[in-house]
Amino acid sequence: MDESREQMSASSAAKREFVDQVHAWVVYRREVMHTPLHTLEAEIGISRSAVNKFYRQRSNPIKNWPKLRDWYIRTRGAKVEEYQTPPDLMVASALQLVSQLPNSRRPSALRATVEHFKAIHAGLPLPEWVQMLDDLVRREGSA
Repeated sequence: MDESREQMSASSAAKREFVDQVHAWVVYRREVMHTPLHTLEAEIGISRSAVNKFYRQRSNPIKNWPKLRDWYIRTRGAKVEEYQTPPDLMVASALQLVSQLPNSRRPSALRATVEHFKAIHAGLPLPEWVQMLDDLVRREGSA
């Protein structure tokens, strides 16, 4: 008997922790990403009032738990498509970094930057912006 109680309490503690993670994701989506309730309602598949109640009160989602759980796994469990800075903006940032240096030192600073990022990405695909900066350094060096 005691062993089954321990398993139940461990299981309910694990569920509570998972519910907390789902709640934190709902809070993040509402407060950081400014996701409207109607969007969450459509994504999760539960009523707007149920989403709002879970968001505001972290209510125990007995009836809606399967949908909340599946939504969380679907949207958070998989790698979320995150914003990536456009490569040309990354090149502009690298150029801005060396803009305070004397003109005579800028080419060597950019070459060092390219070599540094090539070393960091050794054995991995080189980011497009590093390749663009490398092309720029080569063009400037041959001019």
